[in-house]
Amino acid sequence: MGLSSFIGIACVCPDPTFLGMVTTFSLAVIAGYQSVWSVKPALHTPLMAVTNAISGLTAAGGLLCLGGGMLPHSAAQVLAASAVLVSSVNIAGGFLISQRMLDMFKRPTDPKEYNYLYQGSGIAMLASLIAA
Repeated sequence: MGLSSFIGIACVCPDPTFLGMVTTFSLAVIAGYQSVWSVKPALHTPLMAVTNAISGLTAAGGLLCLGGGMLPHSAAQVLAASAVLVSSVNIAGGFLISQRMLDMFKRPTDPKEYNYLYQGSGIAMLASLIAA
């Protein structure tokens, strides 16, 4: 079934570069699925750190492929925009889950953390991005 769908995409594909990107994406999905679901539960925290790093690379690569316009103009740019979106969600979720896991190990005597202060720099970055 996978081979027949690959041949079907190859028949209707207007550009061989797009076919190469679809092939790479499909193999990455299969490899990611196999690597994540075969991990023992004790190794989930290190795996989360590695997937955050990989998602950061995916987001950076997607940003490079976007092309600089307001809207995507080709199928490759649509895939790049979706890669940036999914990677950003994965990175944010990974940080939230890591924080919850670290909170489980806090003692009542530990000093209070002021993590909400990080929102100021985030808002300033978003404001400068919107202004640009």
